[in-house]
Amino acid sequence: MNHLKLQTMRYFLFSILLFSFTLQTFSQQQKNPAQYSWEWIDLFYHGDPNLKSNLIHFYTLLENPKTPEDVEDLFFRQSDLASDLSYAIDLSQSHEDNESDESNEKKNQEEDAFLIYESNMNHAISYLNDLEIPGFIFGCVAECTEFDVSVDYSVLIDAARKTEDSEDDIGLRLITDIWDIQRGYAPSFQSVECCACPGYNELGSGEQFSFLIRMDIYEDRTNLFADEFGSIKNQMVQYLLWNDGFKENDSTVLQEFELIKPYLDISKSKLKELYEKEPFTKYKLNYTIIDGQFFVNNKPIPNGCIAQLKTELNGDNSQASIYLERNSLRGCMTANIAYPGGQEDKVSYTIDKQTANDTYFLSVNESVDGSMGASRNRIIVQFINKGYQLKTGEKITVLSLDKIGEW
Repeated sequence: MNHLKLQTMRYFLFSILLFSFTLQTFSQQQKNPAQYSWEWIDLFYHGDPNLKSNLIHFYTLLENPKTPEDVEDLFFRQSDLASDLSYAIDLSQSHEDNESDESNEKKNQEEDAFLIYESNMNHAISYLNDLEIPGFIFGCVAECTEFDVSVDYSVLIDAARKTEDSEDDIGLRLITDIWDIQRGYAPSFQSVECCACPGYNELGSGEQFSFLIRMDIYEDRTNLFADEFGSIKNQMVQYLLWNDGFKENDSTVLQEFELIKPYLDISKSKLKELYEKEPFTKYKLNYTIIDGQFFVNNKPIPNGCIAQLKTELNGDNSQASIYLERNSLRGCMTANIAYPGGQEDKVSYTIDKQTANDTYFLSVNESVDGSMGASRNRIIVQFINKGYQLKTGEKITVLSLDKIGEW
């Protein structure tokens, strides 16, 4: 009996010691990242005090975010730190095997400078990734000729779970759906295979429209991550212009383009550049303004064509539209009579205001006989490329001028 009690006591004491050791080990594994060794800062960043201080502050905030705004702040701090880590690293010296400055100097004389840089970079990438520094992935870009640090959003996802609000979780989910949890070089809607190749755009798959709808709904509720969403929209515009082509067929590309265009801030100059590319040439509006008058193919639009859009001729309930270029026979530009039923030489117009989407506010003036002397119509017009089907079944696009309102 005494032997059994002794065995039980030994087992109990052993269990306490084992539990204590396990708890201590777990505690060491879960310690604040800010308590990690900073030897790597000394090795690769000359012990940069500002960089070290910013990293410590980042990890301290990461431990206990209170609000979604705290998580948003961490998001941008992480991005800034990744940039600092990318550009501040010193790869002129090799830290492998604690080589002395003298041996490095001798090596520099014997080997090509780029090979030394490449060797030092590869060592730094391996060394730093082995440390598993939370929130950062060390690698290279530009066909592995430049050192680069990207972000790992998993630490932010964990931080967002600590706040009571779910808006930060939803925002991060949207961002990581676009960039991935370990942020990639290009967004999910653009396949970039190398730094010199823009890659193929996924427009037409519906993905970009889906992202924009999700962003729009999210931004109606909160302004969290607004700067990041603005940057993503700018990326969408950039990749519309800068790509090796589109994966989907032309019709689906154009269909999604029509859907995403209202959500993007595309400047007039960028639209003009885009409309020079296939399959967007159908949107190219072949007109210019010279000395306050409209021109098509370097020829002025006849005043009679503009006069046909007057409200008194078309009424308030009908849509007035003039085909300027040739459709089946000829357009108003080359018509024998540009202003049927009127005298074109008595008509003039002024462009009073220009707004977005090729829309203009015009004053159309016409001299008339009698005491009235003149009439004036103030109309709003818009240039647009309209589809037109010929007798043969062929479909063409014709530049048109529509009256869309009065002012």
